[in-house]
Amino acid sequence: MSERKEPYSEPAREPLERAEVVKRQIAEEIAKRLPKGWTFCLVLTSNDAVTYVTNEDRDPQLGAMLRSLAEAVEQGKPGV
Repeated sequence: MSERKEPYSEPAREPLERAEVVKRQIAEEIAKRLPKGWTFCLVLTSNDAVTYVTNEDRDPQLGAMLRSLAEAVEQGKPGV
């Protein structure tokens, strides 16, 4: 699984570290339950931090999906 952490301020360190643990636990469960060939990306955010995990490092469909999701969120479209 691929993980990434964005820069964050010192006061956010402890909550971010807790979020990292939870993120890994959730990602393991998602990976176990998904049908073969499915890709996921879990994004956790707070006011001053963002972290994510995905089960594919270089899945081109994942990048396209995230761009599409960002566009939908910016336009205020409801999720499915």
